[in-house]
Amino acid sequence: MAIRSIAPDEVIASPYPHVATANTLVDYEALRRAFPAEDRFGPQIRMHGDLTWPDPEYVKLIDEEPAYRKLHDWVYSEGFVRTFVDIFDAEIDRYVKNGDLIRDPRTLPIRPEPYERRDDLIKVGNTREEAFLFPRLDIGIGRLNYGIKTGGNGIHVDNLTRLVSVLIYIDDNPDMVGGEHRLYGLDGYTPVIDKIYPAKGDFMVASLQSNRAFHDVNPVSAITGVRKAMYLAVSCSAEIWRPDTDDRLAKLTKSRYRPSAAERALRSVRDVVKSAVGR
Repeated sequence: MAIRSIAPDEVIASPYPHVATANTLVDYEALRRAFPAEDRFGPQIRMHGDLTWPDPEYVKLIDEEPAYRKLHDWVYSEGFVRTFVDIFDAEIDRYVKNGDLIRDPRTLPIRPEPYERRDDLIKVGNTREEAFLFPRLDIGIGRLNYGIKTGGNGIHVDNLTRLVSVLIYIDDNPDMVGGEHRLYGLDGYTPVIDKIYPAKGDFMVASLQSNRAFHDVNPVSAITGVRKAMYLAVSCSAEIWRPDTDDRLAKLTKSRYRPSAAERALRSVRDVVKSAVGR
């Protein structure tokens, strides 16, 4: 395993289930030293530059650097997926029972080989009949203003297919202002910062991406060099979370929001009235 063992009792409940740990990576120093130079990164996926399978520079990296090969082999394995499903077992059980999880991830098959690729990302609304869990690893860099139009574009919840999101920082950057990972709770319908986790080397934040797993990146307002991080995920090939119908949170839930049947009917009536008035 590429990270230290994490026990279920390390799960933090507020504002939603997550773990936040320092000294996480077993081979941190080797990964830090071999972190790719800026000119090796491909176009933006979620950070300003990313490397992911099967980018040529990614393949070259895992071929040349044993620490990254070990990380790759662990992420793309059943063991990686089961590690995080087991960590959040009690919370998953609760979400299955209350209907927020429309599929029980503990019963789904696992396909450990690379599945989500740069040129074939799963689109929102995927309804494939065959549902399975799969892993993902991106290595990336953030520059000035990271977190404004990158890193999720502000406060958001990940797509309905995402079960667990994992962020691990590589290296410290004393010249960076901002870049922290922020978790939000709700005061009524207003997001309020609940936790702020530092952008420090070898620090990991792993979170169960429930319908209320609101998070963002504190935008980088000053930096020398780049913000170095890795993004890992456990996802499903089909939607695994119940779509959110609360229109008051639609701007936050974004890709998860779908109007309720009543709201759709009301909108249809409004459209008919507007059409009639406009004649």
